[in-house]
This record gives sequence, structure tokens and C-alpha cells, in this order.
Amino acid sequence: MTRRRGAEAGDQNVQWLKELIAECEAQGTTLPTRGNALNHKNILERVGPNGVGRHVLQDNEEFVEVLRAYAFEKGLAYSFRSSIAPDEDVDPAARDCAEMVSAARLREAQMRLAQADRRNAELRAENANLRAQILRGSEVAELIALGGRIKPGGS
Repeated sequence: MTRRRGAEAGDQNVQWLKELIAECEAQGTTLPTRGNALNHKNILERVGPNGVGRHVLQDNEEFVEVLRAYAFEKGLAYSFRSSIAPDEDVDPAARDCAEMVSAARLREAQMRLAQADRRNAELRAENANLRAQILRGSEVAELIALGGRIKPGGS
């Protein structure tokens, strides 16, 4: 099976969405809803032969516009505002810039994270080295015991 990518995949997803809308209208129903809002998860599962991923809502503007137009036409909310994503309907251009972190602070946090990652890698390497030493020590003790020089596990 070949993966669809880019504009072709986006156009196909929009076409499948329009077909799903036509199918629902032919049956006298609406797209899946939750309360008075479109249920994105259920809609995405029904689009196309195998459904589409949630990323389509972020990557395909035409897909979102078709959904928004449908919701407006049917008097539904585009999405259900939940505690997980309270600003889903907020236009990115309308977001308050005061909520953003300064570039210097972001670089500082990234540097600290990189340092912590390096230290973590060092500790993992040291841990692996110590485990290998323990294994070699027990192997040496077994070899000595086989030679009859000492009893393993004691003196």
C-alpha cells in the first residue's frame, strides 16, 4: 500500500469529507456530533475508506473550512471546547503575544535541557560500564572457583 502525501492527499481527504456530508444528508442525518458541536474524532474515523489522522485538522485548511461551513450551515459549533484544548477555535493570529516566552529565555531552557540530556547519557554509559564490571567480577569468581582456589560467594 502506498502512502498518500501532500496536496494530492489533502484534496482526496476534502473529497472524502464532502462525500461523507452528502451521504449523511441523503440519510437525513448530520455528521457525528457531541452535544451541539461536531465530534472531530468520529468524523475523522468515517472520512475515507480507513479514516484520516487528527493531523488533518491542523494541516489541511480546506478540510477545516468545509467542516466550519457545514457546522455554520447546520447551526452547530465547529468544535466542543474541552479542558484539554480550550483555545481550539481561536485564530492563531489573534493569540495574545504576552503569553509567549522570550527568545532568550527559550534558548536558556533549551541549553539546560541539552545539558541534562548530555548528563543523562553520561550516567547511562557509566551505569552500563558498572554493570559490565559486575558481570566480569562474577565470571572471574566462577573461574577461580573452578580452579579450586576459593569457594564462590564467600571467603
